[in-house]
Amino acid sequence: MLIGALTAGHLQAFLYRFNGVYGLEGWQWMFIIDGLITLPVGVMAIYMLPEKCTSLFLTDDEIRLSRKRLKDANIKPPSKDPPPFFDGRVWKKILTSWQVYVVGFLDMLFWNSSNNGYNGFALWLKSLDRYTVPEINRLTTIPSTLGIFFILAVCFSADALRSRTFAITWAELFNFSSSLILAIWEVPESSKWYAFYIGCFGVTISSVIYGWLNDIMRHDPQERAIVLCIANMFSNQSQALIGRVTFPTSEAPRFKRGYTYATTVDSLIIFWVWVTFYFYKRQEKKDARKNGIIVYNSKKGYIAPEIRRWLNEDGSVRERPLDYVDGTTDVINGNSSLKDNISVSVISSKY
Repeated sequence: MLIGALTAGHLQAFLYRFNGVYGLEGWQWMFIIDGLITLPVGVMAIYMLPEKCTSLFLTDDEIRLSRKRLKDANIKPPSKDPPPFFDGRVWKKILTSWQVYVVGFLDMLFWNSSNNGYNGFALWLKSLDRYTVPEINRLTTIPSTLGIFFILAVCFSADALRSRTFAITWAELFNFSSSLILAIWEVPESSKWYAFYIGCFGVTISSVIYGWLNDIMRHDPQERAIVLCIANMFSNQSQALIGRVTFPTSEAPRFKRGYTYATTVDSLIIFWVWVTFYFYKRQEKKDARKNGIIVYNSKKGYIAPEIRRWLNEDGSVRERPLDYVDGTTDVINGNSSLKDNISVSVISSKY
């Protein structure tokens, strides 16, 4: 998306010189070029998208290993014969679960958290009466360019710190600062440049959020599909409706209501991501045995018997249980596991 915005800005700047060619304005030529680009891509997709999942990079062994890891993590693949869409049991499970409400609200906040989607930067540059139209088109590509690097930083931080919650939080703090500066408005011009430049932080968390949402609902592919569909549907509609009310073009470039609203949503999403994390961790503990893990807290004193037999006196994990009999256990990569698929691990509290 950001690469598209980046290239579109430079293309618009180039096509501005087409004003008057064959009686058409530059913006009309932009729509013609967009159509000419889109049409062949749509035709190519019919023939190039495979019917079955394939990979240009993974070997057959790596694909088999990936499938084994999905199975070991108890991630269920889509069923070849799922229940009917309007099955009452399916909808009862969804509507009585926390996922559809917590995840849905998080997704709605995400869709409404960015202040960058209403051409505020372009309208502000135009109000300065300092730049030509091609210059404005080129300048508005800067936030998208920076956004590409912001996305990489957010995604890499989620993996490096093993904390999607923290990655979303620090990204939204930058987004909050951008919206807050624009909501105040009466600030030095350099502050506004900074606020508009980092405005794409609102979309940088997309990959982290949707990866997390898929992980939250990994045990039921039909529930995952329906909940994500509901979340995106209502989120999209909320943005379309609320955006018209909070960012009317008649209030450009100030957008007092719009930037105040964005600041409020940015602060709320920082809070709500930790609410989601609480429900996620609670569900993970409930599903621990389903995943072949026994969760325990040695600080509370009580240790379940099936755990105690694997521990040394200092709390470290034995290579074999106390009642080890040859042939009853497997040792895989140094981690002991029972054949009944119960493993002993030190469970950390990573966010």
